[in-house]
Amino acid sequence: ASFTKSVALGCGPLTVSFTNTSTPVGTGPQYQWNFGNGQTSTLANPPAITFQPHPLNRDTTYVIRLRAYTDCQESIFIDSVLVRPKPVSIFSPDKTEGCAPVVVNFTNQSKGHPATYRFIFGDGDTYTTTTLETVQHIYQDVLVNTLYTAKLIVTNECGVDSSSYVIKVK
Repeated sequence: ASFTKSVALGCGPLTVSFTNTSTPVGTGPQYQWNFGNGQTSTLANPPAITFQPHPLNRDTTYVIRLRAYTDCQESIFIDSVLVRPKPVSIFSPDKTEGCAPVVVNFTNQSKGHPATYRFIFGDGDTYTTTTLETVQHIYQDVLVNTLYTAKLIVTNECGVDSSSYVIKVK
């Protein structure tokens, strides 16, 4: 048994076409496909299969198995497809208000393997990093009761997401 696939890696949902390249010996070849996502087929060349991203926003490897058999021979071929998730922006401040100058630590718990994390603090300052880290920012305010919207934008090859908090500086 053997097959080729149209793509080995991509963003979910990922649609992949498979071409059966098996050359079984014997009469009446039969095929059993298992795509590792709950879908199966007995067609020699199945229709394109769509692989979903993981619900917890992490990489998912789907193992594809083709069994080709006749009255004289049986063989199995195994390959895989890697599906990447879209990023999800998740962060939280250790406080949402305080007297100036107020030090706020932002804990970043974003999912989906973002390549970049861009913090926009709402007071004109920004910070961009490529690592999942806690970021500290000091809000210095000369005005009383100022509201700032702190935002985290996360990006990977599958997309962009953002979330925000309002920080009140007294």
